[in-house]
Amino acid sequence: MAGRIRDHDWSKTPLGPMETWSPSLRMMVRFLLANRFPLLLWWGPRFCQIYNDPYRPVLGSKHPGSLGQPAAECWSEIWDIIGPLIETPFQGGPPTWMEDIALEPNRHGFVEETHFTIAYSPVPDDTVESGIGGVLATVHEITAKVVGERRVVALRDVGARATDAKTAEEACEVAAEALARHPKDVPFALLYLVDESRKRARLAATCGVVMGDAAAPLTIELEGGESPAVWPLADTIQPFHCTIRRFRSRTISPASRASRTECRVCRASSIMGQAGDSPATRPMYSVRRAFKAAMDGMSSSMAM
Repeated sequence: MAGRIRDHDWSKTPLGPMETWSPSLRMMVRFLLANRFPLLLWWGPRFCQIYNDPYRPVLGSKHPGSLGQPAAECWSEIWDIIGPLIETPFQGGPPTWMEDIALEPNRHGFVEETHFTIAYSPVPDDTVESGIGGVLATVHEITAKVVGERRVVALRDVGARATDAKTAEEACEVAAEALARHPKDVPFALLYLVDESRKRARLAATCGVVMGDAAAPLTIELEGGESPAVWPLADTIQPFHCTIRRFRSRTISPASRASRTECRVCRASSIMGQAGDSPATRPMYSVRRAFKAAMDGMSSSMAM
């Protein structure tokens, strides 16, 4: 960023040419460039932006156009939230500190859920009448931590409730009820059971969508028929094959023989939906694995 800042045409920004910058601004630029923590400097009444390399991931595709850009233009989609937080210390009020601020910026071509720990501090400048030349933003993104912890709770709820089910249908229903309490991570879910012939999947439970709607067909033909294009379930169900080992003794040795029985209850597949994408907002395959593991345990107890 040092080279980019040096080569930038600052005369086209409200800050003016670098030769006219105040000693305080020059000192702050050197400070943030030498720092390995994400730092952003908003300078002047229009809060023109200067930042270091560790801050670049926070900007996403907004960089490099965000360099020298007024903050209200760069963060227009969240300015109603962060604008007052910046103005307060700039106008002589107390510094801003928030351990977890939830924002929905558009930094990768789509609006996404993000979480940050922020500290906005005033920067003194004797060359301006107010005595404050800008605001230094110390930023730590905690999106992965916040979303990850929330999804652990979702997985726990699904696993805890599904094990109480006595049938595959009941397992689907209680799992759907558990997932419905976590709409941020699972906006919708469809739980299908595959019949004995493995030629048709029947919708057993849903959350976030009405059964029978175009997005939630009641049945899906897996072979020998036309399957709704909205969910190509036939392509995803092939890898799922579960066996139950029942050991004749607790001591496993080469002489121990384990009988294998196909787990009929485990012939359930789920289609999980999710909004957006981020380091912590990947498809909820882990929810599907947790649900399947819960059904594995249920079927094992039924077989013993």
